[in-house]
Formats: sequence, C-alpha cells, structure tokens
Amino acid sequence: MGMSHWVATGLASCFAVSAFGQPVLEQGLQAELLGNAGGANPIMDWIPTPAFGSGLMVGTTDGAGVTLSVMDEDGLLAAFTTISGTGASDVRFDRGGGFNGELLVTTRASGTRRARVRQFDAMGIQTATNAEGGPANQLRWFVDIVSPGTIYQPGPGEGGGNAFLVDADPDQGIQYWSFAPSGNLSQLPSLSSVSDANGVEFDRNGDYGGRLLGVSAAGLFAIDGGFNEALLQPANGESFFDLTQTRGGTFGQFVYVASFSSGTVFRMKTDGTREVVATGFDPIFRLASDEAGDRIFIGETDGDVWVLSAEPEPCVVDLTTSGTNPGDPDYGVPDGQVTAADLTCYVELWLNGCP
Repeated sequence: MGMSHWVATGLASCFAVSAFGQPVLEQGLQAELLGNAGGANPIMDWIPTPAFGSGLMVGTTDGAGVTLSVMDEDGLLAAFTTISGTGASDVRFDRGGGFNGELLVTTRASGTRRARVRQFDAMGIQTATNAEGGPANQLRWFVDIVSPGTIYQPGPGEGGGNAFLVDADPDQGIQYWSFAPSGNLSQLPSLSSVSDANGVEFDRNGDYGGRLLGVSAAGLFAIDGGFNEALLQPANGESFFDLTQTRGGTFGQFVYVASFSSGTVFRMKTDGTREVVATGFDPIFRLASDEAGDRIFIGETDGDVWVLSAEPEPCVVDLTTSGTNPGDPDYGVPDGQVTAADLTCYVELWLNGCP
C-alpha cells in the first residue's frame, strides 16, 4: 500500500482511536485510506482474475451514466468502461464460470425504472445485454452468483439459474429472482415480512445453511426458497447497508455487516451476537473483501475507499551479545535481547550493505 496514505491502527487496548478522528479499530487491525472511487456511493467487488487487473473493480454513477474503474493497491484508478444513460447498483464477478468468468453489472433499463443485468469481458466490452425484468417500480438490484463449491442448492422453481438478484417492492416485500446464464429470469417467492434490501451475499462457508444472506434496515436475514430468518437486528438508529463474507485469513470465516448510519463494521457470530470490528467511518455504502480474507474494503458515501487489514508486526532486531565492535567474535550473534547495541549493529550493517 502507498506509504503516504492515512493509516489508523488499533494498538493499545481492545479498541484505539487517534486524536484526529480516525476510525476506532479492534486491536491488531489497521485502517488505510486507499483512495477515492471518483464519485459518490461506490459499488465494488474484489477482482479474482488478473485478466481484469489487480485490486478492486469500483463503479460510480453520475448524470451521464456509470463509470467502472480498476482501483489498484495504491489507490490509483484505471478506466475500465462506461455505461451511458443509466445508473448501477451492484457489480459482481463470476467466479464459477457460468457467465464465462466475466463481470455482471446490475443497472436500470434505459428510460424505465426496471432492472437489467449487463455482462462485460476483461476488455470492458459488453458481451451480453440481458432482458430487463422486475416490477415497474424496481430501482436497484443486488447480485451474487452461485459457483462450484458453493453449498447453496437451487430450490424448487429455480431451474438452472446460478445468479440471484434481490430487491424490494413496497407492496410485496423482498423480490427474489433467479437469473440463468442463458438470460432467462424467473421470480421466486417473495419475502413479505422484510420491507427493503440493501445487499446480498451467498453463505459460502455454510454457517447459515448455505443460504442467501441479505441486509436491510430490518437487519441481517437468511433466505431459502421464500423462507427468511432474521439473524441480527440493528440497534436504534442503525441501518445495515451491505455485507461481505470472508473464508479464512486475517478475518476468518465470518460474515461482516456494515451499518450505514453509524459507520460501523460488525463481525456476525453464528449465535446471533455481533462484535464491533471498526467504527467511526463516514456512512458506509459498500463492503468487499479479497479472496484470501486478509482485507476488507469499505466504500463510504463520499467515494472514499478504506482497507482494513492486520497491523504489521513490529520490527525487532536482535543482532549482538557483546557491544558494538565488529572485531568482537560475538558481534552480530543474536542473544535473545533487544538493546541499544543491536541498533548500532544494525546501522553498521546497513551502511556497509547486508550480507
């Protein structure tokens, strides 16, 4: 990561915060301001294949349409493609091959409020403009894709679809759709008890029965063939806006949920409790994580993108047992203690080149 970026760390206790208003973090983590997505309310997904670049795919919408860019690990943006005359609500890479390993972008159909799924190859060329669907008042879709190794099994009526889209209808509750690589779109049972949807992610770890997980102002819930189970209720004033699931690494096998209003990232426990991982961000619009589970990316409504990761181990140098004289037979031999003599020895080695 670029050394000039703003970094906050959780050092002293369970949580730590600087005097300048940086995020409050769980001990052992650091938060780095990676860069800005180039516009407000960024959508994003980690890029799983080098063909599309390295880093995050980020998207923003303005009056002209959608701009998709690759944000590298130094926070620099490289243009990927643009979509004119529409707005986008989600991006997701096909990690299983059903959609040729390409990028899916959910947008509003031009001139309507209905949803459309667009597919792009690694050159930024649109390879499919899939038929629009959804109710006439549909404003946005959130998408995830079933891939090999996913525990989730399609239920009755879901056919061969391996992409699933969720959004809210004010009269019917959550609308749940199956979308096949062939372009066929079919509506599945609605969830009338949930009034809105802000994000969707498959439970690839199997902690929640391999079901589709969604977040909304009502909380975190699991979906399976029209059945939904509330897993976590937000506190007063909170509104959950996105989630990501890590499969190991620094962040373990957990679901992480973002609260829009409090700028907080929670770790979801299978017993229904939650733990604060980081807080003090501007309103959080999107979450993403890398394939290894070592980084969680936080997209704020102002377009800033932060990355949470493990704090680096402190630099400890143990080089010598007896003073600083290079002629001493024990010079440069570790003795299990870090002293001022080690610093002198290190500087001497640095000035003369490492062996």
